[in-house]
Amino acid sequence: MFRLILDNQRVRRTDLGENSRVPCLDGLRAVAIILVISNHLVHSSDMWIFNNPLSFVFSNGVLGVFLFFVVSGFIITRMLIAEHEEYGEIRIGAFYWRRALRIVPVLYVYILSVVLLEPYTGIGVSAGSIVSAATFLQNVSPWADAWPFEHVWSLSVEEQFYLLWPLALSAALRRGRGTAILLAIVLIAVATASRMGLFVFAHGSFLERRVGVLSICRMDALMFGCLAALTMGMPLFERVYRWATRAVWLLPVVPVLVSGLLAGAFGNYYTLSVGQAVDGACIVFYMTWLLRNPESRAHAILNGRIMVHIGLVSYSLYIWQTYFLHRLNDGWSGSFPVNLLVILLLAEASYWGIERPVRALRLRIENARGRTVLSTLTLAPSPRPVNSGRSRSPGSR
Repeated sequence: MFRLILDNQRVRRTDLGENSRVPCLDGLRAVAIILVISNHLVHSSDMWIFNNPLSFVFSNGVLGVFLFFVVSGFIITRMLIAEHEEYGEIRIGAFYWRRALRIVPVLYVYILSVVLLEPYTGIGVSAGSIVSAATFLQNVSPWADAWPFEHVWSLSVEEQFYLLWPLALSAALRRGRGTAILLAIVLIAVATASRMGLFVFAHGSFLERRVGVLSICRMDALMFGCLAALTMGMPLFERVYRWATRAVWLLPVVPVLVSGLLAGAFGNYYTLSVGQAVDGACIVFYMTWLLRNPESRAHAILNGRIMVHIGLVSYSLYIWQTYFLHRLNDGWSGSFPVNLLVILLLAEASYWGIERPVRALRLRIENARGRTVLSTLTLAPSPRPVNSGRSRSPGSR
């Protein structure tokens, strides 16, 4: 049986990513949400600190969302594999139930708040935009025209992934792990081809304008995480991993700096073709290196108390930030630093007042029904000591 390992021992948990924390992954979520918030500050503020030649390094919101997707694909696929290993099947209904209670309550409170505040703020939202956001169709709906819901496109991509991937993975695993791996590779190729096809042949159309938010064009970020979850520990993955981590410090530098420079020079011709594939591979191997090197300085930073907490509240931060950091919010609530303070306070209130109580309620319901959910993050160990004798990141001890 494919071994499920965390901290060199088999661990059972009731809820991956909620009841048990996985070192570094919350820190990576924190990096992602910091990039997104910084990006919105750059576009909504005239302050010099947010508008200088190096701002793309610390305000790459596209990379932030990409990182969210990779981590999400990795965690979800590991959870589904663990369940399949334990019970011989993926319990689709239970998965949908858990995801709905994780995503829906905070989003719906946000949507309701935007609607109720309209008489006081003058920020109007149409019925079509409300329905588009509430049904996770923001990325495909022609009626999604309200800027307070712009960011829901990424939640729409994730929800569509949550809807389809467990079904596809379950069917693939019945034929073997190799079929699931092939499926993930094919979907990465399809996403790249779809982006380039729409960019070249649908110029000026509705679809071309949506090339950055359609699930078919963005699923490769999720699939990179899925592919890592499916192949980690296998000989080919380990050989490529050992090669990629010979100069491990390059792995974060490429998506943060190099891809930004190449995107600036070549635009979508780089980003939509090979750029996202390069970024996805770098993120996957650096994430693996971080998880396998807890003694490194980078691991210590990402697993520090502040970064972990930011990662824990990252979903609530993401939900509330657009309303206060959008350039069209020209009221007091959209002025820096009031806007930043407000979203930090709202994220804390949302996490403690909505996310945690809903999670506790879900666990009580599941326990009452006698259901136990296996959700162990799996880290197959490298066949040999990781990074022995090889170059380490600048912060490693």
